[in-house]
Amino acid sequence: MIIFKQLVLENFGPYKGRNVINLSPREDLGNPPIILIGGMNGGGKTTLLDAIKLALYGKRAEGCNRHNLNYREFLLDCVNRQINVGEYTRIELAFDYLFDKEHYPIRVIRFWDKIIANGCEHLSVMMGDYPDVELTDNWEEYVETILPVGLSNLYFCDGENIKDLAEKDLVSPTIVKAIKSIVGLDIVDRLVVDLDALASRKKREVLENNMGDIHSLENQLRKLEEEREILLREESEKKAAFYQIQEEYNKISKQWRDFVSRHEARKQELNQKIRYTEKQIHNLELELKRLAYQYLPLGFIKTLLEELEAELQHQWQLKQLEMSYNLVGERDKKLISFLEEIRATPEIISAVDCYLEKQRHLDRMRLQSKRIYLPIKTKTIANFTSIVNHLLPPQLEKAKTILESLEILEEELLNTGEESQGNFNGQDETLEQKFQALQQQLLRAKSDYEAIKKRLDEVEASIESLEAKLDNCSERKAEDCPSQYILETVPVIKETLTIFQERLADTKLNKLELEVTTCFRYLLHKNNLIGRVCLEGNLINPEEDNLNIQLYDLEGKLIPKQRLSAGEKQILAVSLLWALTRMSEKNLPVVIDTPLARLDSSHRQNLVQRYFPSASHQVILLSTDTEIGEEEVTFFREKQLISREYLLNHDSKNHRTSIQRGYFW
Repeated sequence: MIIFKQLVLENFGPYKGRNVINLSPREDLGNPPIILIGGMNGGGKTTLLDAIKLALYGKRAEGCNRHNLNYREFLLDCVNRQINVGEYTRIELAFDYLFDKEHYPIRVIRFWDKIIANGCEHLSVMMGDYPDVELTDNWEEYVETILPVGLSNLYFCDGENIKDLAEKDLVSPTIVKAIKSIVGLDIVDRLVVDLDALASRKKREVLENNMGDIHSLENQLRKLEEEREILLREESEKKAAFYQIQEEYNKISKQWRDFVSRHEARKQELNQKIRYTEKQIHNLELELKRLAYQYLPLGFIKTLLEELEAELQHQWQLKQLEMSYNLVGERDKKLISFLEEIRATPEIISAVDCYLEKQRHLDRMRLQSKRIYLPIKTKTIANFTSIVNHLLPPQLEKAKTILESLEILEEELLNTGEESQGNFNGQDETLEQKFQALQQQLLRAKSDYEAIKKRLDEVEASIESLEAKLDNCSERKAEDCPSQYILETVPVIKETLTIFQERLADTKLNKLELEVTTCFRYLLHKNNLIGRVCLEGNLINPEEDNLNIQLYDLEGKLIPKQRLSAGEKQILAVSLLWALTRMSEKNLPVVIDTPLARLDSSHRQNLVQRYFPSASHQVILLSTDTEIGEEEVTFFREKQLISREYLLNHDSKNHRTSIQRGYFW
């Protein structure tokens, strides 16, 4: 069992000066497991987690290569910006190691200044109050026996790791490595490596009589093996870069395909609108042509028609006057005779005769001043008046309406055509450029990866050829050499170990699946949802190390992981980590940074009430005020689960964080 007692940060990151955090559980309270440390984002919580890992593992700690920094650059990046020349950056982690009823108080100290000699820091390990030179010199081997670095991601994790584990279909390589360590497969792997080393050593023993050729072959083989190691690292880097670019390319490619799809759909919609508008224009033009076959052309001479109508009326009046002139004269004579018969006075008869004569004179003057030159009929005037006053105006109005509609439709057709032929906007051009750039990067990354892989295959083939030559050189002597028995036995042992590995993996994975299922159902609090959690994949072949989490209901039917909510996926990730720590059978502290990120209230309550109190004998929670809020703190306090509470106060102006007792509430 390990119990963290104290963490000291001196000029480390945002922590200026000497900052001491007491992590030991309080015996007066019954040793509650939780150490609660609150702080806002950017306030130094992750720095505490990094400090614990760095103190224990040094350059092997996860995060030292963050932002592609080497170890020396990482240490320099951790130095507080405000320290003076001559001051040191220092971290200390004190813990108690309880083993076989013995108590070992250990304090690990690492310190360095702004100028790190040889890219290294100073390490000192104390047992009790005194430095232990032997422990300091062999610290990397010793820490592997009490808290292996392969298990550190299980016990020291942050919310981002849990998020990645929850969202990705495959279990991350670091978790796979931890699983192999827990189930004991790494021991078998090391044994296989040791057997290969033994076989190589025995081969050298049987090659004493051919040392000249053998030395030459061995030198070539050693160079090729060194080159292979370099190529393997480069292949791993190129492969990681290729997959990273491929992932980004797939995301941008999907965005680009979605945009092109939307663009094509919009273009089809616009083309359909163009065809519909053209059909409307065609129908209006046909209607306009139909009107042109009737009276519409007369609209061009409408003024002349009005003048002609007036002239026709005048000619008609003259014609009527000409026809009625003689009749009117006869009527006037009869009127005078009638006046004489009734014996009207001469004055009246004279006045009437004078008036009638004057009217006849006016009619003669009108007939003499205007000439009748049109053959006018009553029907002709009626037809002409009907066309000009009744038939032509509606057609002119309708033609005007059609022309206005045509103008609107033609403008709409022009705008639609321009939109259909238009280019992408600025944002879409940027997306296209990014897509094309990523495409080029992907091709280059793939080419680099395949070139390294091809060279690696060539080196592997050369190594295999040289090993065959070495075997041929030693074949004659190997028959009489006592080491031959070992050489013949090693392949058999390796084959047996392979079978043992497979059976061990099956047995341990089944046990791990039961543990994960138990933890998941306990934390999820839905016993009717999940019947079993299965880990499917290959842990034996180093080239195929992968695990995929599959869920099955109570009837044994597969449950797609996509059906789980984001909170349920995160609960599943926590369940896997919890199950692994339980199977490791190591009583180690658990440190969780941003433990409740992206969880809804119901799942958050399950973790608060069920996981944190049971995760370990010592649980250090690094939380913001929105994750472990007032309600969660109240629950912890009422259940007496908290040993100590701290609050990280960050001064953004001076870029400095101080530590005080208490929490946000």
